[in-house]
Amino acid sequence: MFSIHCLASRQLRKRPLGGLADVANSLWHAVCMRNTTALALMIFATLSAGCGSRQEVPTQPSPSPGTAPKEVKVDGYGKIEGVVSFLGSPRNPRRVAMAADSACAAAHPTPALDEIFIYTNSADGTITIGNVFVHLVGDPPGEYTAPATPVVLDQKGCLYVPHVFGMMAGQQLLIRNSDATTHNVHSRARKNRNFNNGQTQGAPALTRSFANEETMIQVKCDMHPWMTCYAGVLNHPFFDVTNADGVFTIDKVPAGQYELAAWQEVLKSQSKQIIVKKDETVRVNFVFERK
Repeated sequence: MFSIHCLASRQLRKRPLGGLADVANSLWHAVCMRNTTALALMIFATLSAGCGSRQEVPTQPSPSPGTAPKEVKVDGYGKIEGVVSFLGSPRNPRRVAMAADSACAAAHPTPALDEIFIYTNSADGTITIGNVFVHLVGDPPGEYTAPATPVVLDQKGCLYVPHVFGMMAGQQLLIRNSDATTHNVHSRARKNRNFNNGQTQGAPALTRSFANEETMIQVKCDMHPWMTCYAGVLNHPFFDVTNADGVFTIDKVPAGQYELAAWQEVLKSQSKQIIVKKDETVRVNFVFERK
């Protein structure tokens, strides 16, 4: 019976059937010949023919989060000004004992004083504080590149100058030794890679940087334990350090609502919510007190 049907199929193949009938006849012939390769190919052709002219449209990959350019809309710029004062009896600067290093002692005809609490008694009785780091918290609108000009930190009279300073993440910190003695510069960061380098008298300046935002980073000298300073590292340029009169100014701030913070070495930090308006100056004062 099987051979009869195969013979019939051979006879049918001599006739022009066309379309799917031709395909079906070819399939049957492949079975008769027990040609498995031909059978597989014919099944694939049958399925393809059954699909007609339908075509799959390739799907476009979804964009990854953050790949779209960030559109920044700023409604002008304003300024922040203010004064940092102290309520109560201030801590008086204390004498720094430098006798252990004759070069340090010789740099000060009069006794050196620490800079932990720098203040001024104003005529109206207000006590203003210097060395307070004032800055915006978070990321203001816009993209900000670290300045090409480095921040200079000097070791002069066996003290760090300046005692408190700000810089942007990625900005270079140029560290000099202007003393007739050897120092070592040791950073104590929590969110950045630390450095600990010796620097002899007349040695070339060291160049370092901090990659991440962090407030504040202590830098000290292990050879002279009284030598400390503090760096505020931010992703933006909106910061200032108060002078002895407690004054700070932060200019060209994008209009908007912000948190403004004030840090002092031995007092609890403070912050306030502020609104910066286009072409206006917002005044913000901080009052510290000893707890």
